[in-house]
Amino acid sequence: MPVRSATTPVCTRAEHGGVSPTEVCLTIDTEFSIGGAFAYSARYRPLSSELVDCTIKGRSEGLEFLLRTLRDFRVPATFFVEVLQCFYFGERPMGRIVERIAEEGHDLELHLHPGWLRFRDPAWRYAALAGDDCATRPADELREMIEFGFSQFSAWRLALPKALRAGSFSCGPALHQAMSACGMTLGSNIGLALYRHQDPEFHLASGRRLFGGVLEVPALTYAAKSLPGGSRLRLLAITSTSWREMEALLWAARRAAISPVVVLTHPFEFVKHRDFRYRDTRRNTVNQNRLERLLDFITRHSDAFSMTTFAQSGAEWFAAGSRPGDLLQVPTALALARTAENAANTLIWQY
Repeated sequence: MPVRSATTPVCTRAEHGGVSPTEVCLTIDTEFSIGGAFAYSARYRPLSSELVDCTIKGRSEGLEFLLRTLRDFRVPATFFVEVLQCFYFGERPMGRIVERIAEEGHDLELHLHPGWLRFRDPAWRYAALAGDDCATRPADELREMIEFGFSQFSAWRLALPKALRAGSFSCGPALHQAMSACGMTLGSNIGLALYRHQDPEFHLASGRRLFGGVLEVPALTYAAKSLPGGSRLRLLAITSTSWREMEALLWAARRAAISPVVVLTHPFEFVKHRDFRYRDTRRNTVNQNRLERLLDFITRHSDAFSMTTFAQSGAEWFAAGSRPGDLLQVPTALALARTAENAANTLIWQY
């Protein structure tokens, strides 16, 4: 896989021969958490809207922060909504959330975490743990999950989803078979930094690739130097990537004709928490500032970049077919600065 270094010169449309703006798609995985219920069933219950709303002093610093910010910059986003949690919570808790998102006109697509299927068993506290990987499930079971997702979208009075994202980016051929059987042609199931399938065809860092009748548009993976040496793969995500790295990667993607650039985030990334139950939280100003700077940058450089969604551009991407992109690499100085910033943000509560 070719590697391209990312630097940060300002490139204009004229410098690129008047080509169309590079598309950027902000994707927001909107999900609940099992919250330790399987490991400590007598002590913990799963977490629902508190992991999405992230309310601090009566103000939502999760979903509502996202919606406010998107509204302020007048840009759309794709929300991948997890549906299998309905086997524990029913349809209403997530239903209230998708109503808010739909009111703002954003794109709502399908997200699956199979670990929630354990709650179908009334004796789930004693059932064997089956895991949360879509890649290890047979196509027939995956098809049933997708069809269940369709039924939930219908119950929420939403248009049927056009795109799918597997939980933890666990994707393999069986998932594409299931998607094809259900008439789904768009996937954002590959995040090479998080999950690497044994088939090298799935080692897609950027761009897009057709797998039979399914077009995969991965969350962008890039390479970054790490200490004490070497490099590691990282996802282009708000919580893991500094603003300066994002800026460098966007310009590098434009030079390399990589489009769309898919960015990952979650509502809970915009708060800090002292424990996994989110009982003591505060605003994550570092991550909130990263999102604001990203959207400000794109709106200021509208000649070079444009925000889009899977619903808005997916058909055009599919018609254009495969165009795999390179593995981008951020400069060492930016990677080291991000390491320090993320460490400070994690260790210093007031940072």
